Amino acid sequence: MPGIDEFPELTPKYKVVIQGVTPQEDVTSLITSVKYEDNAWIADIIELEVNLSPNLEVDPGVLIGKEFGPLLDSKLFAEGNFIDLYMGYGNDLVFMQRCRIQKWLPDFPEGDQPKLTIKAFGLESELSSEVSDSDKEYKSFSKLSGSQMVERLIQWLAKRLGIGIIAEVESTAGVKTQALEKGKNPMDLIQELCKQYGFDFYIDYDLDRASYVAHFHPRRVQTGPKYVFWYNHGDVTTLLSFNPSFTTSDTITDMEVVAWDKKKEQPIRYRITKKEKGVDVKVVPGLSADDMKIEDAIGNAAETKYSASGEMVVTINTSFTSLDQVKAFAEAQMKSAGENMITAKGRIIGAEVIRSKQTHLIKGVGTRLSGDYMFDIVRHTMDPEGGYITEFDCRKVMTG
Repeated sequence: MPGIDEFPELTPKYKVVIQGVTPQEDVTSLITSVKYEDNAWIADIIELEVNLSPNLEVDPGVLIGKEFGPLLDSKLFAEGNFIDLYMGYGNDLVFMQRCRIQKWLPDFPEGDQPKLTIKAFGLESELSSEVSDSDKEYKSFSKLSGSQMVERLIQWLAKRLGIGIIAEVESTAGVKTQALEKGKNPMDLIQELCKQYGFDFYIDYDLDRASYVAHFHPRRVQTGPKYVFWYNHGDVTTLLSFNPSFTTSDTITDMEVVAWDKKKEQPIRYRITKKEKGVDVKVVPGLSADDMKIEDAIGNAAETKYSASGEMVVTINTSFTSLDQVKAFAEAQMKSAGENMITAKGRIIGAEVIRSKQTHLIKGVGTRLSGDYMFDIVRHTMDPEGGYITEFDCRKVMTG
């Protein structure tokens, strides 16, 4: 049987570019493991594991144009540098992501080769740090619509990092948010807005536009290529493993949304009931004394309570201006919860085209489990022992 070396186009390969420069071959050969995690919810991660060879002679000026000492002390993997990662087979490599180095982790074990682990994160991580109380610009973002606030946060991040970020932000229909809370970082706020409106937020690097692009838009069904992964299906088997989990705790049948009526200066309650198609929304008149206590909590994050009839979500930091906005909010919440009823982890042979936010078809795992799955987290790993493997976390797309 011919070996993989006889088919170089089938050999897994990667390419790392740091600060716009490809490291010299001697340095690249010391990278023993490359991992990329593509995450739909938080920042992407690029992780490099590098052997620290004490005998390596670094050619000054080849890496980033400045003279430096041994690899461990070099400026190649310095915090703040940007890493571009390409992965694929043979010479057909695909750009995965650009991430910023934030963690530099040397390890000197007993009786083994010292190594250096480099972790670089997507720009979403830059929004996860606490903001200084003295940052007046950040504090000025209060009382904007959700989309306006996200756009301002993107501009604020670009200015802070000194880089360009294109903002592709869709409207949240004028719903006003309350003032920014002390101690809440920008990413917490954005994730809360995503939950309220049924939106997605992510930042990726666009090679064609040579810029980061920040996206904020309603969750959409994928229109791109859909792949089929078969488990235990002879020569067409492509799914190496599949481990599903089931839950009904997030099922929503009824919902109560309590918002603040600024004109009347009192809370207003909406009762939402799930129907065969969509939801039914009613205003509940005559709030009790207990309901009025909600006023004391205005400005806090949305809280969740559970009832026997289903999940009751009480949101107290949003002002809805119409029943249509309440309906859209409720439908997004119910849809999101329904898609978490069946979740799974899986493994396939490395495929660089598989990314988060894609929908693919899983087959060969029984009638109940087979079907379309939304991929939330995709991990690509290349190393000498395991070759190229892609792992994923996904949730079944529920219909009806």
